[in-house]
Amino acid sequence: MTNEEIYDIWAPAGELWSPWVKPVLFACMVPVEDAPDTAVPGRTAAWAPPAAENAALVLDLPGPEGVAVGLALAALGYRPVPLYNAVPGPPGTLGRKASLVEVREIVSALRSAAPSLARLQLAREAPPAFLLDANRRGASVAAAPGDFDNRSVSFSTDFPSARFLDANGIRRCVLFQLEGEMPQPDLAHTLRAWQAGGVAIELARADGSESRTAIEVARPPRFGSLFQRALAAFGLRRYPLGGFGGTIPTPSQG
Repeated sequence: MTNEEIYDIWAPAGELWSPWVKPVLFACMVPVEDAPDTAVPGRTAAWAPPAAENAALVLDLPGPEGVAVGLALAALGYRPVPLYNAVPGPPGTLGRKASLVEVREIVSALRSAAPSLARLQLAREAPPAFLLDANRRGASVAAAPGDFDNRSVSFSTDFPSARFLDANGIRRCVLFQLEGEMPQPDLAHTLRAWQAGGVAIELARADGSESRTAIEVARPPRFGSLFQRALAAFGLRRYPLGGFGGTIPTPSQG
């Protein structure tokens, strides 16, 4: 399949949640013969409410794990919505890390999962499962000149508004992440806005349990500020064609 055909599977024309699918990683897919696919492992999603309950899900999981769980949710009637916004590292980086945040496995997983997703023929009204990379901010990596810096953040504008969710009968959200009692700081802006708009927020963790806990998302710093987007992106590198990614210059390059 071509990049466009794979993108059309994840973001079918005319579908309710397709406008929010980020095209960045789909545009970066290389021909299959140049990069073999990584098989998407099977996952269960016993923690998720039935799709008939019409809840929105937010999966904040590392690397390709979100794609694997998203495919499991699709089998239950959810529409996975990839929100990955970091560009893979450039080719020709043998002997050193390609980028500060590894997203090539996510690219491969999106491509590998496309045929299975296409066969499911999800309904237009299927509730959304938004997919994020928990490693997007690269919090534990050290950046140096010459590195490809593709650290990114999630913005409230990457998601539909609480009003749009309500208009489509969604008044409940379940956040699924590995650990922690609260969402990551950038995601907290979105979930706090949803909460203020009447969407109840629940938390489930990938610890093997099936429990979900209602949480109250605290007001994050500068919540609602017109400068929140600029402040969140401070120090990050925008890729010219969209998304995040750019080489850190050496001092002599300015």
